[in-house]
Amino acid sequence: MLNAFLHIVFFLGFLTSLVIKAQDNYLAYNPGIACMNYIHISGRSNVNRFEFSMDFPSYEAFIVAPSFLSIEEPGKNYDINIPVKKFKTNNNLIYQDFLALLKVNKHPEIVISIGSRQLKSFRKDKNLTYQPINITLAGITKEYLVACNLNICSDNTIYVNGHKKIRLSDFHLDPPEKFQGLVKVKDEVMINFGFVFLYKETSKTR
Repeated sequence: MLNAFLHIVFFLGFLTSLVIKAQDNYLAYNPGIACMNYIHISGRSNVNRFEFSMDFPSYEAFIVAPSFLSIEEPGKNYDINIPVKKFKTNNNLIYQDFLALLKVNKHPEIVISIGSRQLKSFRKDKNLTYQPINITLAGITKEYLVACNLNICSDNTIYVNGHKKIRLSDFHLDPPEKFQGLVKVKDEVMINFGFVFLYKETSKTR
């Protein structure tokens, strides 16, 4: 009887942990239809976790002109330029390492680039989808397949949430170390973002 009770307690605890994990993943990667821009970069060292966040002005949208979508050209991208110094964190020491790591004096911006073909398809495909997106850190650009979740904010506004785990070494960046190697940042970091795209309609001639 006691063994059966212990098995039930263990099973319920296991189910609870799965629910909590699922909720955490939903909050991390699907923050809902808030229709506000943001980008978070998070990672770990061998002793703690860190996060850098940037929140854009409320209800700002990235304007997509009709001319941008009219011709699909290879390499035609919509660049979202993010000033590195606008990121915030509660750890100033890590922040200074972050600026040095990304070579902010030479490369003051992180760039997220989304192709015109992808922006055009966002208006048709409203399901979770993987899209090729370019990420530029410290002047080096890499293309990744990024999991994107699409939502409608209004008739002409699409909200794109994405998340991607990347390696700093992909960009020829060495994870910083402190105290003669006792504290070392791990190579993998997670980028979470949400961007609002406002599609301008072609004006009708009378």
